[in-house]
Amino acid sequence: RESCAAWNKLTPKAPLSLTMALSYAWLLAHPLPKERPYCIVHGDFGSHNMLVRDGRLAAVVDWELAYIGDPADDLAQVRMLLLPGVMEWKDFVREYVAAGGDPRACDEQAVAWFCVSLMIKHGLFNLNMRTTFLRGERTDVGAASLITHYNERICQYQARALTIAMNTTA
Repeated sequence: RESCAAWNKLTPKAPLSLTMALSYAWLLAHPLPKERPYCIVHGDFGSHNMLVRDGRLAAVVDWELAYIGDPADDLAQVRMLLLPGVMEWKDFVREYVAAGGDPRACDEQAVAWFCVSLMIKHGLFNLNMRTTFLRGERTDVGAASLITHYNERICQYQARALTIAMNTTA
């Protein structure tokens, strides 16, 4: 709810407004049950934070966003950013559980919830950067690139997250 208020406060006609509105509506209509598993969550789990040696994962780095929370948060990042084009979600879940992962962490509804939430966070970050850039508080090429190119990517990811979410509730 706070994120939604922040989004609406920045600008009611923001880029991504339709997908963001649909995402907020879906999250609010499908709250997570209170009794979910919890563990240390990395918070930014992706290939950019993995070190590989001899074709095997050697370390996961960059833990400043870590917190105690729902493992579905990290699994949503895996589903959204690592698996497409590499491995089917059902195959990942099978391997994850076989390796000792908690099957409750892979709950379709919870992972979908975090997929949508993840893209909301990225959309809000992008909108904040856009607002900062348009006010003239940032004028660098990096900021300009982020609010243009990255905006299109967020739209694509947001659509993917909403598709996952809608397929879990069909």
